[in-house]
Amino acid sequence: MSHQVSGTDSADKDHINRTQPYHRFPEIPEGVSIIPFKDFKEVGIRRSLGRDGIERDHRGIPTLALRCKHDTDVSKTNPKPKTPFMRPPLRFKKEWWDDWEHSEHLRIHGPYDHSISSVELFRRGAADFQKYRQFPMNVFKPLWESTFKIYAGILGTIPVWKKASDKPSDEEDVSDDDFDTPQFQKQLRPREPYELYDFEPPVAETSEEIQALLAAGRRERDARAERFLADPAKAIQIYLSSYIYHQNLILSDQNLVNAPHLLRFFVKFLLRNEVLPHKRQEDGLRTALEIIDLAAKELPLTSRISKVLPDSFSAACRNLWGRSAGGYTPILDSASAFESILREENIEVVSAEDVLGGEAVEVEADDGGWAADAPSAADWEIAAPSTLFTLWGPTALPLTHAPGIVERSVRRIVSINPPVPEISTPLRGSGATAVERGLRETMFSVELGTWPDWDSAESEYSVPEVLWTLSPVGLAPTDRPHSVEEKITLLVEPTVVEHLSVGMGLAGVWVQFAPLRGHDFEDDSASSNERRECGVSDQIWYLEELVMVLPSYWLV
Repeated sequence: MSHQVSGTDSADKDHINRTQPYHRFPEIPEGVSIIPFKDFKEVGIRRSLGRDGIERDHRGIPTLALRCKHDTDVSKTNPKPKTPFMRPPLRFKKEWWDDWEHSEHLRIHGPYDHSISSVELFRRGAADFQKYRQFPMNVFKPLWESTFKIYAGILGTIPVWKKASDKPSDEEDVSDDDFDTPQFQKQLRPREPYELYDFEPPVAETSEEIQALLAAGRRERDARAERFLADPAKAIQIYLSSYIYHQNLILSDQNLVNAPHLLRFFVKFLLRNEVLPHKRQEDGLRTALEIIDLAAKELPLTSRISKVLPDSFSAACRNLWGRSAGGYTPILDSASAFESILREENIEVVSAEDVLGGEAVEVEADDGGWAADAPSAADWEIAAPSTLFTLWGPTALPLTHAPGIVERSVRRIVSINPPVPEISTPLRGSGATAVERGLRETMFSVELGTWPDWDSAESEYSVPEVLWTLSPVGLAPTDRPHSVEEKITLLVEPTVVEHLSVGMGLAGVWVQFAPLRGHDFEDDSASSNERRECGVSDQIWYLEELVMVLPSYWLV
């Protein structure tokens, strides 16, 4: 039986489906009232938990946490609170020796077989010291691999030779171009130190001669190691003084700081692991530790002293009285000095007035050019030289004193004395006495003694020498002539004293303050004792030129 639907019924059903929603809104339960949207107030979750530890909203209704958290579960309307900017803490640079010290006690090697030779044990200990150790680049190459290992005989240098086939034949025609561009250049030196600098490589014609050169290199390496082990303290003392000086390692401030630290770790490694078999060698290493501690203090000072000496006072005296070069020549006006030199060469000097037909007029330069208003424009000017007027104001020193004795020598710091206390009673004497007393009340006095036989290789400074002495006609009388064996007193500024250390040596040119005749004591026969009673000494000097700074343990 079929049921036919009329067109009117189907149209009514389509109308019902279009007008009624798919899901009907459920019926409101009894006892429940729906709040209109206009009266609804959002209630959030409380920040603090209750005593029972359950999170509740502001109406006290417990809440449930979602099982999973989504990235969108954040407030869309309220902005994210800004966290205050916190500057990261400063990270202090950790020096490499502090890093080594942290794990140095774990570096245990051995035991070492003391039945073999000391040289072989020494080299094995050096290899174990280097093993699994991270060297800074500025320590491994310049101080360890290329200098100390060769100096101590741990590593040998490869001899350099020239093949006989490379030698040009006398029968070959030599063109003019051969003199312009040499065909045979000197080979580059393979390693530091380079004792064979400018050494012509020998000619090796056969393989036997090459093997002989290699054997000679091995013997030289063994001889270095034996010399080091014979007296380790002396060997390290030489290395940290004259050796690094002649190898130009002192030109880098990093080497002056790193070298003592490196040797301290190496020596302690040898002692801790009992590498060397003889007690005499261990005692020498313990003595070397004392030298290393002294080098850690004084080697950096050698660079600092060379930067602060001569100080401003000595530079002002040098600018006033000139330099010594065989004889003392005062500094003249540059234009006048140049004209005098030209006249001596029979060169005609033509002035600007003669060329222009009138007087030369200074025209003020235009200051409105590019970067004229820049605050750093004046920084390009050359700094004005130090003068006594800029340091002391109007002083009578140029009128009462003159350079008396000029000495070239190496002197050792004996003592460093503070300025003498001021006295209220007037000094007995003339202006020279008052001037010297004023200097002693303001400046530090560094007493310098002689240092004979410090280095015979330095010909100019090996023996103290008086370069020049002012004519006695203009000087006040003295008790006795100057002797290079006497101590002298160097006047320095207070800022220099912190870099000085007793026992260190200074090589340079020293100039004495000599009172002029007519400006000394009223009694010309006054003795040096009377001058010392007034705080004045005959041996007050300034430093004209500093050539070298030596540590107190200097040894060749």
